[in-house]
Amino acid sequence: MRKLLAFLKDSYREAVSGWVLQAMLVLIGLFLLLVLSTSFRQLTLQQVLDGQFGFINTFVGSNPQLGSPKITVENAVESNPVEPWSSGHSFDIVVTCPTPADYEKAKKSGLPVDKAAMSRMMKSIKLFEGLTVEEVTTPPPAPKGNEKPDEKASAGPAVARFHITATGTTITERREWPHQLVVFFAVPVTTFLSFSPRDGAYLAENYLVSGIGGWIFCLLAVVITAAFIPNMMAKGALDLIVSKPVSRVGLLVCKYLGGLTFMVLLTSFAVVGVYLMVGVRTGIWAPHFLAAIPLLTLQFAILYAVSTLIGTLTRNSLVAILGTLMAWFLLFAFGAIDNRIHEREKENEKLSEMLRTGRFEDFDEMGRPQSREELIARMDPNRPLWSIIPASSFPVWKAVNLVLPRMTQIDDRAGRLIAQGVLTDRQQKARGWDQPARESWAELIGVTGLFIGVILGLASWRFVTRDG
Repeated sequence: MRKLLAFLKDSYREAVSGWVLQAMLVLIGLFLLLVLSTSFRQLTLQQVLDGQFGFINTFVGSNPQLGSPKITVENAVESNPVEPWSSGHSFDIVVTCPTPADYEKAKKSGLPVDKAAMSRMMKSIKLFEGLTVEEVTTPPPAPKGNEKPDEKASAGPAVARFHITATGTTITERREWPHQLVVFFAVPVTTFLSFSPRDGAYLAENYLVSGIGGWIFCLLAVVITAAFIPNMMAKGALDLIVSKPVSRVGLLVCKYLGGLTFMVLLTSFAVVGVYLMVGVRTGIWAPHFLAAIPLLTLQFAILYAVSTLIGTLTRNSLVAILGTLMAWFLLFAFGAIDNRIHEREKENEKLSEMLRTGRFEDFDEMGRPQSREELIARMDPNRPLWSIIPASSFPVWKAVNLVLPRMTQIDDRAGRLIAQGVLTDRQQKARGWDQPARESWAELIGVTGLFIGVILGLASWRFVTRDG
């Protein structure tokens, strides 16, 4: 046992040689300082709406085909400005188009320039309770056909005004209310990108660490550890190693565990650091986030098993890197396809039930209810996936995915745990995290562990049977 631990220690030393680990720790430390320098400044309702409609104006306000409408908010009043999430609200929304003809273009495009479209848009925001929309003024209609235009009416812009009132909001606490992001302790970010502190914590933990950071950690770990096995099997080095009273399988396992140690160190420093920084800056302490350490390590364990097998077959670190990256891409692709097939099946079940009962409760991206014909077109069971994968091949994709490790599902489970720790029930529902996970923990870990075992078994067999 002591000899095996000694080989494990040597593998760890090989992982940290070259100052790569140290450089990564420094970069992670700089990222932690950025998180620590980030704070949140509470916004008023006027600022929240100005930011949201300003974002819309950026895309449609200068588009003549859509009527170039400009949306502004006026006379915003809060019954409790200190706690706007528990306040009643009233405000006016003014939509201005250059001419009545432009107003008609915007109306035909489904933009919120009339009462029906404005009501749909305000409901789609899902911020207010007890919402009412009153149309205060309406622009005169544009002339049709050979009608002589009213010169006085068509001389200026077409303006529609709506008075909005709400008895309350769907938000229950300050950390869920929109805030302005402030970075480097003093630099405010545009209100176009307003976040609640909970959204900010979720962004940092799920996307910047578990998502982008996790991919970077895995990529670096694959590149750095790919040489472990080929170096050990180099001529002369292997003869020296096998002369010691340790089995070849034990040697291979120690090298594998040494590579995993590299990943554990990186992820632990990043995850624990961000957990502490986010807790200090937002008051949100979510132990769920710490589960990212074993989950990211499990993802890397899959890749490193593949790298180990390729390394024993080829004795070439470059081939091991390229082969592992290809396997990474294929595993995520298979998982993404299987997830989309599952989503398609659930969507077809939902649409079938809606058509059977006659309750068309589905809406398009503009908030308009869809017709029976549109729902039937969406439910077409023979429709290819992404227009390239035929429906007839779905059973094959599902069967193959049964024996593959759950790379995408591990990623999904990490995001789910983080969401449960930092987001409210309303925010989880808005992101789709209120639905149960597809796989149980037993299936997720069991299938993945079995795959790793099989791959390492093949690598061990080849290592034992290889001469020199």
